[in-house]
Amino acid sequence: MKEINLEIKLPAFWDTYLAGKIARIIVSLAWLFFTAYIGTEHLFTFIEMLVLAYLGLSIIWRLSSRVSAVIALLFLIAEPFLLYFKNDALAETFAVYAFYFLVITVFQEVLWLKHEQKTLPERPVDNSPGHPKRKIV
Repeated sequence: MKEINLEIKLPAFWDTYLAGKIARIIVSLAWLFFTAYIGTEHLFTFIEMLVLAYLGLSIIWRLSSRVSAVIALLFLIAEPFLLYFKNDALAETFAVYAFYFLVITVFQEVLWLKHEQKTLPERPVDNSPGHPKRKIV
């Protein structure tokens, strides 16, 4: 009688993929503990601790910069209303938070551009007459 083998073979990339996910989870937890420690020791506000946690997690998990930009825009949209209703202190705080998220957005975009430069193939050199001999960028 023929023996039936029920072994499931995973693709070779699966080990690397799973190891990468586990490493990201461990680094994320370490970042969250670090953020909590820094926040309690240096008297950051709760929102500032959340912004710091979001910064680290967005870099570790390569989140879209659109989320950061939308959050920054929401803070910026709220400012005129706060100023209209004479809540200057909260408007100033919202401006600072908007700045934080705009910085995070720019940082994410710079990281994305660096990643894209590594993955794009090089363009060929244009050596046709009339063109200087250089790489086209």
